[in-house]
Amino acid sequence: MEFHEREYERLVAELESSAEESKLPERATTKDALNGLLVRLRVGGVGDDC
Repeated sequence: MEFHEREYERLVAELESSAEESKLPERATTKDALNGLLVRLRVGGVGDDC
């Protein structure tokens, strides 16, 4: 059990460190573009030749 606890703590620390160093925005900034793409896919406006 100790091994798993140590690994958990190590991985959490690595994840937090990576998050702090990340240059990605906190929130997605392309929500409207993604929504538009999904709408076009649903109505058949993209990739009709598949």
